[in-house]
Amino acid sequence: MLSGEPPFQGEDESEILDNVKARNYTFGEEFEAISKEARDLIRLCLLPEDERITATKILEHDWMKEDFKSKVGLDKSISGLKEFQNFSKLKRIVLTFFAYQLN
Repeated sequence: MLSGEPPFQGEDESEILDNVKARNYTFGEEFEAISKEARDLIRLCLLPEDERITATKILEHDWMKEDFKSKVGLDKSISGLKEFQNFSKLKRIVLTFFAYQLN
């Protein structure tokens, strides 16, 4: 949501789902404006469950300690949310599923 695009790419919904399951992702052009610290936190959240960062460690992560409000424009965040809303239903389901797997 920081970039307005998911890090998982694919030609169709099936390929995107396969990439989510395989944790095959890339930080493309849409992530260029996202800080190195934010990309690092995303990467740590996408690790397999036994290696994934804990909630406590997330709160201690450098990106969480930054004054990111001044670095991430509100307009960009709102734009990202609007784009997420426009995703196909399957993409939203896949991203929601993946988010729940992070718990």
